[in-house]
Amino acid sequence: MKHILITLFSLLSLSTFATDKVEFFARYECAKENIIAGDSIKVNLVLYCDQPFESANCTTKTIKVKGGHSRTIDINNRQQQRVKLSKGIYYAILWQSFVVGSDEVGNIKFPEVQFDASFVIYENDNSYDPFFDPFGFFGNSRRKSHTVKAKGKADSYTLPVIEKPKRSTQEVISSGGRVC
Repeated sequence: MKHILITLFSLLSLSTFATDKVEFFARYECAKENIIAGDSIKVNLVLYCDQPFESANCTTKTIKVKGGHSRTIDINNRQQQRVKLSKGIYYAILWQSFVVGSDEVGNIKFPEVQFDASFVIYENDNSYDPFFDPFGFFGNSRRKSHTVKAKGKADSYTLPVIEKPKRSTQEVISSGGRVC
């Protein structure tokens, strides 16, 4: 009996300490692996965490894209949503969107970006007393929360720009062009 109580106490203490750790990272996301010279594509910078975001700040002053032209798309309302990744379910915020392109074959390079963020961690209050508050189980009054701060980064990202593939003779004929 004594051993069972000791193991239960150690498991409970480990679970309370494990909740203060958050997994926070950011990454660039693009719909294609490469783009054709002369075209443009949208690239998103997305923040991910396993706990809900309270606030987030980018500590990198400017995000300059090298090897091509870019423009940013204004994001008026940054809302978090839950998404499923290969590692599990995460909270995600779309931080910045870029429309990038290049007229020359090469690479478009995005810099490494640093972030500071704070997260809300909820804990269940197990001191519920049905005699003191008989309808307390209907509300969220039993949930306690505290904030945790963490730093994360998005690694640099390279988007290859390739030459436009040549059309085959069959594609030229089917489109109505002349083959000389």
